[in-house]
Amino acid sequence: GIGKPPPRRISAIRAIPNYDNEVGVMEKTLFAHKAALFVAAAIALVLSLASMPAQAQADPSFPEPLDLSKTTVTLSQKSYDYDGTYHRPEVTVTYNGELVSEDYYGVRYSNNKLPGTATVSVYNTWKSTGRQDITFKINESKLYHDEYDFANCTVKLSQSTYTYSGVPCRPRVTVVMGNGDRIGTEDGGRLGFASYKNNVDAGTASVTIESAHPYYFGSKTVTFKINPQPIKQCTINDLMICTGKKQIPSVIKTTPRYELKKGRDYDISTSRTPKDVGTYQATITFKGNFSGKIKKTFKILPAKPVTKKAKALSTTKVKVTWKKVKGATGYKVYRYVFGKGYKLYKTTKSTSCIMERPDKIYQYVDYRIIAYTKKGGKTYTSEPCEGEAYPKPSRPTFSVKKAGWGAFDVRFKTFGWHQVQVSSNKNFHKGYGEYVKSWKGRMEKLSLHGFDTEEKVYVRARMYYRNNGKLIVGPWSATKSCTVY
Repeated sequence: GIGKPPPRRISAIRAIPNYDNEVGVMEKTLFAHKAALFVAAAIALVLSLASMPAQAQADPSFPEPLDLSKTTVTLSQKSYDYDGTYHRPEVTVTYNGELVSEDYYGVRYSNNKLPGTATVSVYNTWKSTGRQDITFKINESKLYHDEYDFANCTVKLSQSTYTYSGVPCRPRVTVVMGNGDRIGTEDGGRLGFASYKNNVDAGTASVTIESAHPYYFGSKTVTFKINPQPIKQCTINDLMICTGKKQIPSVIKTTPRYELKKGRDYDISTSRTPKDVGTYQATITFKGNFSGKIKKTFKILPAKPVTKKAKALSTTKVKVTWKKVKGATGYKVYRYVFGKGYKLYKTTKSTSCIMERPDKIYQYVDYRIIAYTKKGGKTYTSEPCEGEAYPKPSRPTFSVKKAGWGAFDVRFKTFGWHQVQVSSNKNFHKGYGEYVKSWKGRMEKLSLHGFDTEEKVYVRARMYYRNNGKLIVGPWSATKSCTVY
């Protein structure tokens, strides 16, 4: 009939499983589990509150908010011995004899590990105001000293032996405390600092490590060694002048180079008394900051002669006299010859010598006198005594030549100090319209100009010198004339 529905047909689409329905079932199951857990927690809370004593429950009679400064705070323990752990005593807060719930306060601990006074701070929450600070004591113990006392630390030095160098020795320090902490001493003393003592001179030096942090205390001193500097070579003043008294040389240079002081850094001994002219052996023994032993030889020479007087005997000869040198066997006199240097002039045992000037050019005698002593097959000589001796001034030799308009030259064949006069009068008298001009100095040539043309001039010269501030002049030369063009 018309009212009968058609047969049911299953399409391919409806045959696919409905996953949305399965997800919904899983969500409902998870919600049921959470609800069961919440109910179980609520039942456990109710049972725990029921089991608490009546005084542990919050008293609704407490004022709101509760002032913690008016409560009584007690600690489970007021004293501990250091054991390397943080100490946290239990805190009980009461108000008018009634226990205050932890909802009304919080607890904070400070300085509660190391020996000293630790603090428990009871601070407010949203249900209270104010705060209280309660202290308890942590006592020192053997463990504390083992871990934080510098006297029980381990110290290692980067170097335990040095050689003297004149500068402070400062080995790097490594410190390990009993608790394993490494203390720095090279970073400006952040936790500890090191102080050095006797760390320059040879011997035993020390370094003391001390605490620079309140956690640590005490100090520890360790030593290290500074050995003397070995001296391998040295130089002494091996030439000395005889004075008739005992003379000991001194060290003037060493390798390595140091400035040493006799008696402090070294001692010198000799095989025999170094008093007279001769050769001696010295033994230098270094001490203090230096070590080693070196043998050296040195000489004592005759004293240097000293000139007493130089006298002019003639225009070519002089006599030189000097002081006697103690211990001298004789004297060697040298004279300077132009172009050849100093040549031996005479060997004498006297303390005077007459010398002649070497040539006509040199108007003085340049000499050297050396004292000598013969001893043990050797000859010892002194330092030379040098000087100049002037004979009586002689007449100079010169020539006059024209040298251009209104000029002429005076050329000397003699060598020394000259005075030149030029005049328009052959007698070198100043008359009306006449003149006399003069020049002085150590010269070999004198150029003159500014004269009138066709003028006839007259020239003469003489030699002079000063001996010990006294002016000594010689005779005038023959007059020479020249007509200027």
